[in-house]
Amino acid sequence: MNADNATENLDYRRVSVALFAALFTAQAGLISIAPVLAGVAADFHVSTAAAGQVRTASGLAAGMTALWLARRRGRVRLKALLFRGTGLVAGGAIASAVAQRLELLVLSQAVVGVGVALLVSAGTAAAAEWAPEARRRQVLSWALIGQPAAWIVGMPISGALGELSWRHAALAVPLVGSVGAAVALAGRSDVPPRVGDDARFSAMHSDPVVRRWILSEVLAGCGWAGMLVYAGALFTDTYGTSFAATGLVLAAAAAAYVVGNLGLRRLAREPRPADLVRLSLLLGACVALFGSIRPGIAVSAGLFAAAGFFAGARTLLASVFGLALSPQRRLALTSARAAAISFGYFGGSAVGGLALAIGGFGAAGVALGLLLVGSAATYLGAGGGRLTFLSARRRHSPGTLGSFSSPRSSNSSPEPATRSRTVPETSTSPGPASAATPAPTTSAIPRIRSPVRSTSPV
Repeated sequence: MNADNATENLDYRRVSVALFAALFTAQAGLISIAPVLAGVAADFHVSTAAAGQVRTASGLAAGMTALWLARRRGRVRLKALLFRGTGLVAGGAIASAVAQRLELLVLSQAVVGVGVALLVSAGTAAAAEWAPEARRRQVLSWALIGQPAAWIVGMPISGALGELSWRHAALAVPLVGSVGAAVALAGRSDVPPRVGDDARFSAMHSDPVVRRWILSEVLAGCGWAGMLVYAGALFTDTYGTSFAATGLVLAAAAAAYVVGNLGLRRLAREPRPADLVRLSLLLGACVALFGSIRPGIAVSAGLFAAAGFFAGARTLLASVFGLALSPQRRLALTSARAAAISFGYFGGSAVGGLALAIGGFGAAGVALGLLLVGSAATYLGAGGGRLTFLSARRRHSPGTLGSFSSPRSSNSSPEPATRSRTVPETSTSPGPASAATPAPTTSAIPRIRSPVRSTSPV
């Protein structure tokens, strides 16, 4: 038994490291230009808003790729997708560094966007497919931390290199991250997709619960990603900070993202729409205030860090929530969420850039904040603002992320979406059966309970 536990723990750590590196690389590809966006604009003699559309192209490319994966990835091995993703991010970073025209830079960043979609889709799905069942939620959490880690490490480096040239910043961290991820993945054996994992996106899209979840993720992605695209330019243009100082400020916000991810991980034990609503509204308020209120660099940095904290918690909770919707559609769901995030960069860059051109950073902050409010609104029902998002949820089959399960029989029929239903909660506490099963509670929001306790790898 001890030998089996030791083997499982070792495999858990290896999977966590590999997926951490994959999502680190994905985020590094996305943010390498963020602290030096003003330098890109100056080099190509365009406005900051126009330079920000580089992220619009990469977001569109990533979104289209993720949609394609939602239809086809059941027939492709995850390890192969991850390797292709690292290669595309590395190739796109090299092409970006040598681009002599803005159009070529846009095309190069589109290549990066395709690689990012592969890494995020396959990396999130692999957290469920490669990890031992009891470790899935922890592996997903550590994989998602790879993204803010790229900010913490990459932003100061990119900012410092940006003092020499934005081209060095565009190349260094994505290239090194790609090599590191490829090495971490090289020793990992792949797991073939299960038969149920190639569910069609069209079938998944017919589920109203999944549709609302995807819409919420698109709107949240637009608001948060738009803030990330223009945050560096806000500090450099408003306060005249150097690229190096801007990189440090952005890295501090990424550290707050990690704190939010780990500190509020307990919410992922029973992911509920009400928690996602609260986090989306708090994040939206921070984004709006970040753009509108700029009395000093300390206040702006504090608001950006607060936004990072709430975004870290929301990202984990939304990921666990989505993966619990249907284990048979897990691969399609992760691709759909990657598409939502990618289109978020596309929409966030476009909306933020338009608002910035019309009314400055204040207008951009309000516009992006309203998108996050819209993300929260998708979870609200029409009946007096009641949270009825999950009233149409049928069952959660055993084997989903973190061993989410339902005490109902697999042959039971779903109840109508318009009625609240009784959802008993199961418990893993030792003792007689009467103590293990509390009295049923009637709610429009079923509570998806995970018996796994959160632990960090040693």
